Amino acid sequence: MSEHENRDAAAPGRQPSEVEEAIFRAIARGTTDALVAMDLDLRYLWVNPKNARWFGKSQGELIGKTAPEVFPERLSALLQQLDREVLETKEPRTCEITTNVQDESRTFITTKSPFFDKAGKTIGIVAISHEITKERRLLEIIEKMSIPVLAIRDKVLLVPLIGPTDASRTADLADRLLAAIRGYRAKVVVIDVTGVSGVTDVFVDRLVGTARAAHLLGARILITGLSVRMAASMVEHSFDLGTIRTVGDPERGIAEALAIVADRH
Repeated sequence: MSEHENRDAAAPGRQPSEVEEAIFRAIARGTTDALVAMDLDLRYLWVNPKNARWFGKSQGELIGKTAPEVFPERLSALLQQLDREVLETKEPRTCEITTNVQDESRTFITTKSPFFDKAGKTIGIVAISHEITKERRLLEIIEKMSIPVLAIRDKVLLVPLIGPTDASRTADLADRLLAAIRGYRAKVVVIDVTGVSGVTDVFVDRLVGTARAAHLLGARILITGLSVRMAASMVEHSFDLGTIRTVGDPERGIAEALAIVADRH
């Protein structure tokens, strides 16, 4: 596009050409995203067909209505809160929304922006919502796989930890491990930390705490693959390992776990 064409496209008062209107109609009709425009009273001025189909409604059922008139209370309150922030700040806002759509939990990324008249006065809001339900579910699967709890023999569990040690993963480890101990009636758990990265003192503290909780459920804990960094943290902070035993590598840890179970029989 030439410099002259750029100036022309941005010139105030210029009416959209037939080609531009055709492009907009094609995008609105063909996009897999939901598009909507609202006035200052937060009533829907226009919605594309995809938006209406997502919620099992016709376009006519949405035009002229506000969110509380067509959507569940919790969802409409969240949408209108975002709308008010956009009108107040005159800046775009983006949020992730999870809601039930036709009896199915679905997740969307919604971005809302103000639109203006020729004088620069805000006259409404436009919004675009992109569904990320499949991506979220895939992420949940990956997160679960990143903290596998494996039953390698009757009453023996192996937990090979791999990757970063943020707070949410550490909390998830505790929940999943304790549930597995109850479910499998495990007597020995081998927690291998060889593949852990970004070790922090908080992670070590929570790991020791999780091991203690497992012991209260009747399971002995063997920690394998301790790095120099983790060992130093345990010494520096005087973590009380109690009945927790450390073993050099996972192979030796598994062999010891199997021997413990065999002795108990």
